[in-house]
Formats: sequence, C-alpha cells, structure tokens
Amino acid sequence: MVVIGSLLPLTGDGAAYGVEIRNGIDLAVDKINTTGGLQGRKLSVSYEDTKGDPTTAVSAIQSLLARQRVPTIIGDSFSGSTLALIPVIERERVVLLSPTASSPKLTGASAFFFRNWPSDSIEATVMAAVATSRLGRKSFGVLYSNSEYGVGLKNAFVKKVRYLGGTVIGEEAFREKDTDFRTQLQNLNAKKPDAIYLTGYYQEFALILKQAKELGVRAQFLSYGTFHEPQVLSLSRGAAEGVVFVQPFYDPDSPEPIVAEFVAAFKKKYQTAPGLYAAHGYDAGLLLGEAMRTAANTPTAERIRDALLAIKDFPGVTGSTTFDSKGDVKKPSRIMTVRDGKFQPL
Repeated sequence: MVVIGSLLPLTGDGAAYGVEIRNGIDLAVDKINTTGGLQGRKLSVSYEDTKGDPTTAVSAIQSLLARQRVPTIIGDSFSGSTLALIPVIERERVVLLSPTASSPKLTGASAFFFRNWPSDSIEATVMAAVATSRLGRKSFGVLYSNSEYGVGLKNAFVKKVRYLGGTVIGEEAFREKDTDFRTQLQNLNAKKPDAIYLTGYYQEFALILKQAKELGVRAQFLSYGTFHEPQVLSLSRGAAEGVVFVQPFYDPDSPEPIVAEFVAAFKKKYQTAPGLYAAHGYDAGLLLGEAMRTAANTPTAERIRDALLAIKDFPGVTGSTTFDSKGDVKKPSRIMTVRDGKFQPL
C-alpha cells in the first residue's frame, strides 16, 4: 500500500468545494487501483480537514505528517491556506499539488509546490481581454473579496484592462462571510461602469447578484472559474442570467472518451454530475499517480517533483496538462456564460 495525503476544507464555508474535490480524488484512486495500481501496489489517501483556514491548515499538515510520513499531498483548495503550507513543505520536503489554489504569490513559492488550476494572473487577464475586445466594454468596476485570491484576481484584472486601453472607474472590497453588498454596489453603480468584475465564492456571488438586481444595476457582470458552481444558479434565483466568466477548460458534455468515462463513473458512484472542482481533484489524483509510477519503487518527494516537471501534455478531463519550471500549469481557458438558467459556452 502506498499512502499519500490530502488537505481540504471538508467542513465550514468551503466544504462544498472540498468535498467535491475529495470525491474527484477518490474516483482517481479507484481508477489507478483498478488499472494495476502503482507497480502492483494499491494507492490510498489520508485526509485532513483544513476548514479553509490557514492556521488550521498548518495544524492539519503537522497532524498528517506525524501520523503518516507521506511524500506528497493534494491540497489545499484555497490560496490563503495553501500559502500557509509552503514553509512546512519546504522544511519537511513534501510535494504539494493544489487542485484549485490560484494566488499569483504561489508561483515559484517552493520547488515542491505544483497546481493544476491556472494562476489568477491567467484567468483575470483572459477575462479582461474578452471583456474589452469580444464584449466591447470600456469602463469597469471591481467588487472583490479582500482575501489572498480576491486581491490577486483584482490586481491582475485591473492591470490588464488598463494595458488594453480600458478604464477602471471604481474598486470596492468586501470581507469573506459578508452578506450585505448594497453599499459597494451602489457606489459602483453611481459611476455607471459598462461591466463589474466579481471575485468571491458561490454564497457571495448569489447574494451580490440578487442585491444588484434589486438595486437595478444594469452593468454586465464578469467573473472567473469559481463562479461555475451549481449553487450560484439556485441561490441567485435567476439573477445570474447573463454573467460571463472564464474558467479552466472542462466540458462535462464532451464526447471525448476520457471525459465521458469520468462523468459516467462519477454519476454512478455519487449519484450526481461532476463539477469543475471534482474534475480538478480527479486530474490531481491521476497526475500524482503518474508521477509516482515514474518515481518507481522509491517515490520520494524529490523523485515525484522531478516526475511532475517531466510531464508533458498529460491527458486529463480538464484538458492537456504540462507544468512549467515554477510548478504552474499550462492549459487553455474556456469562456462561459449563464444562459436560460444554465452554464453554457459563450
């Protein structure tokens, strides 16, 4: 038996994301174990709950490593808690592969850190380019979470908009777990932007869009990958219609065999369709499985790191994956919108 670790928010506000990622990882482990395992040995995952909190994440990795000396860990899903883990993986020499942490500060943060979700600097700049060219928007407001990932997205979006000749006429921040965004929305709306760029998570998105509709805000809303969460649609009660967002490429309706097999297996095991986060958890599990097979009978952190760096165009359900020298993933993006109450390609 070969054991790896995983650190995810399995309880708390981020549990919807963490549980979905865990389900994807577990399905990847099933696939690895039913197709020969790691040179005949079964793979197993030891989970710890981070609650999406940096302090809890550090305690979780310490608990995990004290219980089981694993060479590699999948996690965390949030940027703030993932950044808190960097000094620990440096000290303990453990490979950390995050399925969804996106802060630009993570780029090159450690030789042992990788992620198969693009950096905010990629997603935000793609959205800025689409908004200014394809959508023809010229003036922008930004309503962002005052957190590690929120500030990273905001900064990258604003920089790219200005570079492309657009104007950012207002920036408004909110704190995680806020529920009233009316003041920020009114401040932005008074400046009459063509579009408003949002960062946050599904609870915040739903409330922001409902309150914007109540206030009569007519600006085009823009966002990024985290927006692709079914609960945004149900909780916003129609207010999400027309939002445009960029996400890492994943099409659950794709006829490609690798995607169709994943979707069918996920539905069979969990009685629900796999979302973007499940898909990235699944690919993270398969990527580490591939790296550990390459690392042969001695899957040390150094060998796993080198094997991940050597991966080129790995065929996953979220697209072809290659890591650059700083551990960042190189893969295409997809432009999406909400149309007729569903997530659809723009």
